[in-house]
Amino acid sequence: MSSRVTGGSSLDWGVIGSLLVAGFTLLLAVVAVFQQQIHRWLRRPVLRITTTNLPPDSHKTKLTIRKGNQPSSYACYYSLLRVENSGRMRADQVEVFVSQIHKEDECGQWAPLQSFLPQRLLWSFERTPYLASLAPGTFAHCTLGHVLHPSARSEIAGEDPNQLEFWGTHVVTEDETVLSLDVQFRSNNLSYLLVPGKYKLTVLLASSQTKALAAYVVVDLSGSWFDEEGEMFEEGVTIEVS
Repeated sequence: MSSRVTGGSSLDWGVIGSLLVAGFTLLLAVVAVFQQQIHRWLRRPVLRITTTNLPPDSHKTKLTIRKGNQPSSYACYYSLLRVENSGRMRADQVEVFVSQIHKEDECGQWAPLQSFLPQRLLWSFERTPYLASLAPGTFAHCTLGHVLHPSARSEIAGEDPNQLEFWGTHVVTEDETVLSLDVQFRSNNLSYLLVPGKYKLTVLLASSQTKALAAYVVVDLSGSWFDEEGEMFEEGVTIEVS
């Protein structure tokens, strides 16, 4: 003669059901308390830096300065960084900060430029270190730097590294190009001027709603000037973001 126990199974399911209800109730309470923070997280800005060696990111233009009452224009190439917001929320107070620069040496190793002063780049058109806002699904350009025609360097203050012995004595010939970084502060040591060579810039992208995101911008400056825009951005200066 045998007997069958059924009460235990029924009791287990009851306990499980109670735990599920309690857990769901706790989850609702957490969501209610942190609803605003969760909403902001789901709708946060998503920023990134890209660029191409083609217009409008890289283009030929003229740099105009005024000497007395007479304006003078010089051929110039600009390289811009494109900052995109692919998130679902507007990004406020966006900044692009160059924290460090390394230069490739003769052995193919990256050596830091100790003289460079870490600082922000300027936004194109606004010419400010902070972009007030960047709407979802849009982008804005931040200027990395420009390359003047070699003959114009001596005509513009702060554009000729040979005016200072920081880089050595006359390390740049009269027909070689220099990349002038578009930094917030042009230091007296001219360390924002990059002479011919290959460089890796550590760039931090941040806003008031996002943590700093690191990107690496590789600049390859041959030192040669080309009048044709296509040739210049293929053989004269190339920019790559990784």
